[in-house]
Amino acid sequence: MKIRSCKLFLRQMIAVFLLAALIFILIPAPEQQEAVAVIDPWYFEDASPVHQAAGDVPSMTRIRYDVGSCRQLEGNPFVLFLFLDDDVSSWSEEGVLTYLDRLCMPALEYMEDYAHHYGAQLDFRYGYYATYGHPDRPVKYSGVIDTFSGGSTSKDILDQAARSLGFDSKEHMHERLMDYSGQDQIAYVVMLNKGGRSYSHCYARSASRAADSGTKDYMLEYSVIYTGFTDTSYDSASDTVCHEMLHLFGAEDYYYPESREKLARQVYPKDIMLCAMSDLQYFELGDFTAHCIGWVDEAPAICSDPAWW
Repeated sequence: MKIRSCKLFLRQMIAVFLLAALIFILIPAPEQQEAVAVIDPWYFEDASPVHQAAGDVPSMTRIRYDVGSCRQLEGNPFVLFLFLDDDVSSWSEEGVLTYLDRLCMPALEYMEDYAHHYGAQLDFRYGYYATYGHPDRPVKYSGVIDTFSGGSTSKDILDQAARSLGFDSKEHMHERLMDYSGQDQIAYVVMLNKGGRSYSHCYARSASRAADSGTKDYMLEYSVIYTGFTDTSYDSASDTVCHEMLHLFGAEDYYYPESREKLARQVYPKDIMLCAMSDLQYFELGDFTAHCIGWVDEAPAICSDPAWW
C-alpha cells in the first residue's frame, strides 16, 4: 500500500499553528497550577486472553477494555510529539522539523490509509513541543534516559517532561491537553535524539486491578522513540514510530511468544507488528491487529489457534 503524501503540506501548516497555541496551552499560568492527584500507573505484562462471553474465541479489542488514554484508533485522536532533551542529548530546530517530516508524518498517514482500508474513519490531529525557540521553558529530562538496551527503562519520562513544562504531573498536563484539543483519545510520543531500543508504555490486557480501583482514566500511554540510527534511513525508521503508536491503541507484537512468531511468519509475513526496519510501503497491517485496535469486530481465525497464545 502506497503512503499518501498529499496531506503533508496541510499538516505542516496546522503544526505551525498548533505549536504556537501549545506554547500557551502547555505552560499553565500560576493561578491555573492547581494541585491534582498523582496516580502512579501500572504496566501489566500478563498475556492471558480476554474471552468473549458467548464463546471460546478471545476478543482482544481495545474498545472492549475501555481502559487507557488511547482507547480507540478512530475519529480524530490527538498526538503530541515531545522532542525531549536529557543531560547527554538535545534537539535542534533542523532535527525536529526533519524527523517530523520523515518519521512522524509517514507513520500517521500509514495508519490513516489502513483505517480507510478496513472501513474506519481516522484523521489524526497533532502538535509538537521542543526546546528550540523556548529556552525559558525547555522540555527536558533531568538525568540520562535509559536506552532500554538491557531491558531497563526510565519510567518517569512523561512525568519529568510535564513537570519541566510547569505542570504538577503528567495527569495535570493530560487534563489541560484534553481541554485544549477537545479529544479524550491522546497519544504521547517522546522523541529522543540518541540511540536505543524504542518501546511503549501502554495498557495491557490484565487491567482489572486499575479498572476496579477506578483509576483507569489516568492510565497515560506513551511511546519512546530513539532516533539515533547510524546505518539506516529516515524511511525505515518511520515504521518504528508506526509500530510503537499501534501498541498504544492495543496492537500486540507478533514475535512473542516463539510459537506466535513462527505462525505469524506463515500467516502475516509482512505485518507491521512482526517486522521492523524497512520502508513502510512494504508493510501490511493484518486482521488480528485491525481487530485489536477496534477496526474489525469479529476475532480473526488465527485467534482459535492455541499456538497464537
